[in-house]
Amino acid sequence: MQRLIIKSIHEHGFGFAFTHKEHDEVFLPKKILAEAGITSLKPADELIGEVIPNFKDKLNGGCKWICTEIGYAHKFEKDFSKDIQLWKECQSAIRFIRKSDEEELREYLPKILYDFAPDLFNELFSRVHIGDFRQRQCVRVRNLLELEFVSKGKTVICNYDLAIKSPAFYLRVPNFGRSSLGIIENYLAKFNLNLNTPIEEIRRNSITAIGDYLDEQLAHLWEGE
Repeated sequence: MQRLIIKSIHEHGFGFAFTHKEHDEVFLPKKILAEAGITSLKPADELIGEVIPNFKDKLNGGCKWICTEIGYAHKFEKDFSKDIQLWKECQSAIRFIRKSDEEELREYLPKILYDFAPDLFNELFSRVHIGDFRQRQCVRVRNLLELEFVSKGKTVICNYDLAIKSPAFYLRVPNFGRSSLGIIENYLAKFNLNLNTPIEEIRRNSITAIGDYLDEQLAHLWEGE
């Protein structure tokens, strides 16, 4: 069995919770709650329950798990509605990151990470200024940024835009060689980034960072354990 945090209890007797560790949503059937004698739980109350994967054809609101047995329940007297709302917002952000296409991800991920994962936001979306490459040996880098980004309407260039490109993308540009490529690689390394970073890796890292943020923000719910 594992700890479940109540998200909501419906007036018809069923409810929803989320797992303590993974923050996955769990469906609480009316029958299971009734058998456990539970009638008056509210958001942030806790259950100890057994969960199994929910059948795809029986999904209720997209719940990944369903509760099959309840050990005991613990009621809190404090109002945790803000914590529940934060959890909902983080789960909504994670679902978007998983389902969005590349164009949508590039447009909305900066706002999501700014709110929930500022360190990763700074790594991926710090702006790249052409003036950052003033040295004489950087002239080809400046020319590339102008040719491949600015001239194509991308007036705001971020680390993300450089990192998702492959070395071949840069080396196909006339007069742009390995030494110029090394300048970009060294620039990205300052932000713990590499060229040819897969979009799926960015998704995974973003979801992990949001989960870590949520753990930190909700830690007070289980302090003293």
